This record gives sequence, structure tokens and C-alpha cells, in this order.
Amino acid sequence: KTVEEFAKKLRCEGLMIVDDNTLIISIQLIFSLQKV
Repeated sequence: KTVEEFAKKLRCEGLMIVDDNTLIISIQLIFSLQKV
């Protein structure tokens, strides 16, 4: 899945209600933490 698809999934599920910039930063942080 791409980051955009992940963002859309979260938004559709109502798990994250934030602006796009914050959402992208949050997702990048999540992915970077998973790589460690």
C-alpha cells in the first residue's frame, strides 16, 4: 500500500481527523519506526 492509500483508509475509518500535512508526517513517523 502507498502512503496515500493508508491515509485514505485512516480517514475513512475515522481514526485520524487531522489536516493532510499532519497526517503525512504521522504516517512517515509510523513507517520509520516500523523499519527500526
